[in-house]
Amino acid sequence: DGAPAFPVAFHYGAMSSEEFFAAHGLSHATEEKSDHTLHRFTSETDSLRMVVELKAWNDFPAWEWQTTFANPSGKRSERLHRLHSAHLAFTPARPDESRLLRLHGSFHTDSHANCAGDVFKDSYTPVRTVPAPGEVVAFGAIGGRPSDVWMPCFDIEAGAENLRVVLGWAGQWKASVQKVDLEYRIDAGIEDADLVLEPGEVIHVASAALLYNSTGGNDQAVNLWRRLATEKIMLPLNHEPPPAPLSYMSWGGQGEKIHLDRIANIRNIIEHKLPIDYYWIDAGWFAPESPNEFSPVWASNVGDWEFDPESFPQELRNIEAAVHQGGKKLLLWLEPERVRTDRKLAKEHPEYLIFNGTENALLDLGNPAAWQWCFDKIAGIIDRNKLDWYRQDFNFQPLGYWRQQDPPDRQGITEIRYVAGLYRLWRELRRQFPNLMIDNCASGGRRLDFELLRYSLPLWYSDMQCAPGFEPEYALTHIAGMARYWPRFGGGVQNPAGGDTYNFRAAMSAALGIHCFYGTTAPVSDDYPFDWLRDRLDEYRAVRDCFAGDYYCLSAPTGAGDGMWTVFQYDRPESARGIVLAFRGSRSPVVECAITLRGLEEDATYQVDDADRTFAPVTADGKVLLGTGLTVRIPTPRTALLIHYRKL
Repeated sequence: DGAPAFPVAFHYGAMSSEEFFAAHGLSHATEEKSDHTLHRFTSETDSLRMVVELKAWNDFPAWEWQTTFANPSGKRSERLHRLHSAHLAFTPARPDESRLLRLHGSFHTDSHANCAGDVFKDSYTPVRTVPAPGEVVAFGAIGGRPSDVWMPCFDIEAGAENLRVVLGWAGQWKASVQKVDLEYRIDAGIEDADLVLEPGEVIHVASAALLYNSTGGNDQAVNLWRRLATEKIMLPLNHEPPPAPLSYMSWGGQGEKIHLDRIANIRNIIEHKLPIDYYWIDAGWFAPESPNEFSPVWASNVGDWEFDPESFPQELRNIEAAVHQGGKKLLLWLEPERVRTDRKLAKEHPEYLIFNGTENALLDLGNPAAWQWCFDKIAGIIDRNKLDWYRQDFNFQPLGYWRQQDPPDRQGITEIRYVAGLYRLWRELRRQFPNLMIDNCASGGRRLDFELLRYSLPLWYSDMQCAPGFEPEYALTHIAGMARYWPRFGGGVQNPAGGDTYNFRAAMSAALGIHCFYGTTAPVSDDYPFDWLRDRLDEYRAVRDCFAGDYYCLSAPTGAGDGMWTVFQYDRPESARGIVLAFRGSRSPVVECAITLRGLEEDATYQVDDADRTFAPVTADGKVLLGTGLTVRIPTPRTALLIHYRKL
């Protein structure tokens, strides 16, 4: 019937993988683990061995697999091409209700340019497509960063059924979905890999995960995946899911004195008893002082990663001492993969770099010597300055660098080696510093990959937040999409004048960066509402754990959301509580909204109250909250309510 018999496909020479298996066999062994069954599939000839290790999770309707190819012989292999790490077919029970759901990644478009931040307006928006018979819907990454334009995950929605496919690859991937009669045929993997393997060579290609639920539809898929990612994929810290921090952000281009002074930073935090977890130092510390990220000074000095001696004569030792003595932790930004061609590293070790004729070279993490230099440099900075969180950025597209480095008969090998080096870099940093956490940035959310989720959390989902005065509704659009796939992530809240509760609540997710004084070099005004900020921080900390729970998007307009409300629900059934965030946008004429909750127990009784006390606490049965719902009234546009509920 044309349906794939195996979830990985490739061509070896002139043979398809089906022909390869028929000619050389496909062995299958199983091993029972505490929380899954490990299936190991092997097929090999004298010059190619394929191994697929597949985990079938006991507690989730989910499967995850990784594929390795090796050449065990002493001669070059034949051509290995058309690699599909996910090769699947799915026939929904109700095909007339089926459609493909994709999610845009972090990207910008010049079609929106009315004010700062508008170009990011459509990031993380859902796209639903009903493929025509025989039509191939093809999509993937651009430029080599996996969540640039599209997220590396997608769903086939079909009423109560949902099939979710997630690709694990921190590079250039491509997927195609074709509907043939009633069946969806899916192929996904590294784009355009076409190579021979050298004697003894081993490569790891993209991993894949599959999640299927026959009831509950896409809501159920979202929360099954969020729980699977939290419990099985995220690398735990002290046997618990990694914490998502509340951070106070500062510009690294400011000198040590400003960081230590009460102007805006460490003394400010301590004196005003702001309940933050981390002091965040962003880019610029390796260059002469600069006012903010829009100055070209910092970007033209990347590559050597030495502290500017005028601004930081003791590196971060004095700042680290002040931060830790104040009961806080320290986060520092680096971008080790980008090297300006006039830097010392480019002159002394050009063999570590890939050049393309521009001012930026790429540090080749697939080169063992370059990898070691990078690891030693980062590990030394972490160790000397007692960092608690390492923030890695990546502000340019690597694909062209990779491809120009490939020999004609080894297309994709530079990327494959590079991605393996990146995974190893973060894995070894976590091994050397067991309590270290890593932030995955990449121009704000452009390298989101479930393999990197094993070692990191994204704390900055969009560079939209760099621009002053961005629309809070855009942040709501981003969170609405991101939460479908990522259980823990963060962004920034601005509020430079303070007092804007709508702005603050629109930024709340599992992690949060206080962006209010980012880059300031002038004293904070005496009338800044620190009491208001402290109240907001306390309010956020009290509900922060809810953002990592089950997520229901009850209403989410895209972009500015003219005339509509945005309503999110985060439910923690384990602790019998949850929250609802309701936003009446600035252009919405609607005063009242009936909010129908999800995920509650019909027979349970719940107490519902509002953090702002706009209504008295009410008691309601789960059946009522799931049915007729909770009617919420917001008389004033651009107002947000934070509603708590708990099971009695």
